[in-house]
Formats: sequence, C-alpha cells, structure tokens
Amino acid sequence: MMRHASFALTFVLFFGASGCALFGHGKPEKVPVAEAPKPIKEPAAPRPKDGKVSLSIAENSTLAEVLRKLGMNKVGGAVLMNGWGERSVAAFAYDNMPYGEILGKLAETTQCKCDPQGPYYLLYPPGYETLLDVSVADRLPDRYAKLKLDLDIGDYTRLFNALALLGHSLGISIVADNLLAESTCGECAFRDAPLPDVLKGLLQSARTAPDAFFVEANEEYIFLGTVGNPSPASALLNGDALSESARELLNKKVTLTLPRPIEPNKPFEFVRAPDRLGRLLTTLSTQLGVTVEADPRLLEFPVNPCVLRSVSLRSAMDLLVRQWPIARFGYEVRQDTIYLRPTE
Repeated sequence: MMRHASFALTFVLFFGASGCALFGHGKPEKVPVAEAPKPIKEPAAPRPKDGKVSLSIAENSTLAEVLRKLGMNKVGGAVLMNGWGERSVAAFAYDNMPYGEILGKLAETTQCKCDPQGPYYLLYPPGYETLLDVSVADRLPDRYAKLKLDLDIGDYTRLFNALALLGHSLGISIVADNLLAESTCGECAFRDAPLPDVLKGLLQSARTAPDAFFVEANEEYIFLGTVGNPSPASALLNGDALSESARELLNKKVTLTLPRPIEPNKPFEFVRAPDRLGRLLTTLSTQLGVTVEADPRLLEFPVNPCVLRSVSLRSAMDLLVRQWPIARFGYEVRQDTIYLRPTE
C-alpha cells in the first residue's frame, strides 16, 4: 500500500460506505489474467437476447462462478454488481431454457433483481435501483458507438484493468482518475455489445452512482473522472513560453502502455495495483521518445495501468497527471525534457 504523508484524499464515490483513498486501495482479492477480447470488425448477425441454454451445477457454487459458467455459452450478456458474487447458489439443472429466464431464477435464488439493459442483464440487490440511471452513450463521440466487442470480466477485477483491456483490444485510449479507476467490478459478460454499453455496464458493476462521475471524450481519448475532480483539462504549466520545437514535440503522436509495453502474441495481463511514478520514468521516457523526469516529491505517486493509442504527447501527459484528482500538479517542457512537478 502506498501512502504519502502530505498528500492523501478520501472520497466516497460509491453507494454505501466504500470509500477509496488516493494512495491506498482495498484488499486485491483476486487478480484475473485475461486474453484480449476480439473486436467485431464487421456487423454481426443479432444474437437473440434470450437464446436457449442448458446449464447445470452439481454442488453449491457462488453466483459469480455460475455466471462465469453460463457466460461460456456465449449466448447473452450479464453484469453483476460487485459485492454480490459470493452469494450461494444451490445445485441445479436447467435444460434448454432461455438465457434471461435462467438469470431470473438465479436472481430470485440470491435475492437480487435482474433488469435488461440493452445487450445485457443487470443483476443487483434491492436498494441500488439508481444504477439503472447510469448513462455513458450520450457523452461519447459517434466513432465510439460503432465499436462492438465480446468481453468477459471476472469478479474482483479492478476497473483500471478492465479499461486497459478495452483500450488494448479496440486500439483506443480510455483512462479514469485514481478514485474511480481503483473501484472493483463484479462478474461481467458482454456479447456483441457497443462500447458505450460496455462502459455503462462496467460502471454499474462497480457500483458507481450516476451522479458521481463525468465523461470527457474526443476523437483521441475517453477520460472518466470523479465529480469534484478539479484537475484542469491541460496540465501543461509553461504553455505560454514554448518554443516551436517544444510545440512540435507535444503534438507528436505516441502510444503508451503502462506499467510496461505489451508483448506481441502474449495474453493481456492484469496487475494487482498501481505502480509508483518513480518506477515508471524509464518506460515513460522510452515509449514517449523524450526524457521524462519528476520532482522528488512526486516519485511515490500512484500511476494506474493504462493503454493509450495514437494520442498526442500532450494528451498522454495530461491524462497521466489527471489521474491524480487534485489540481496541484502539472508538467513543463524543458528543452528536450518533460518535467513533472507540483504547481506550488
């Protein structure tokens, strides 16, 4: 667990009392390793939302385990709110039953609700009905609505891992600030689902209140932030004093994968927790093609895993700094060096 004596922030983001400290994160119960989902490049034939499935379990299992087994049939989509995956499900055998009907029976058995949400069903306990108000699609440029994919996310997956996997699979850039990114998702299965619906489902799964986050999106990236995050869209501190070469440097297109580059032909690996900025300066410099340095006071700051594809170096640095949800940090261009520092 990383802590910094002079800089700590706790923000209650989710329903209930599950807060998240900027430099602390909850017990990482499990660390799934996932293979990158395959984007659907051509429009696929619509799948019946309630295709029929035969499913049986011989002994008591958790709801998350049953949903994972059900998801192997690749018939429909389901999103489970985190914290409900450990509910016990007794042995059963369903033969050639509609997918949605099976989910309804599982919901009844585990005392939760099951509501259709476009390409998936949302399973959640009574009292969390406001999750149905989470919305993302109307805040994204059209280019993102055209992206569809199949995706499975295991129970206890950190949101930063899920977003990095999405970016890696689709070749896009999605970043969330530290408070939001460290939230935990429940079991999720998406089938031929548009990206806006996948993002909505992940946020619902992580118990994100509909009025607790904002979406900032353009053709380069999607940024998900905590409401109240005061960090400015640009973290550049000496923009008025840039030389022409410095401006060209900031406009250069880059690809950045943290905490390390993704090796070709290898499974996408989730990580347990954010890394320290000080440990990432070398890979930042290598991948961005410019020396990146930082004020010693920032070396212990957490940097979430992320995947950025074909963004300007300026955007990459802005998104890196905006993970810290407080307006006290930025970066300068000093000759051929990017220098991260406090603003005061």
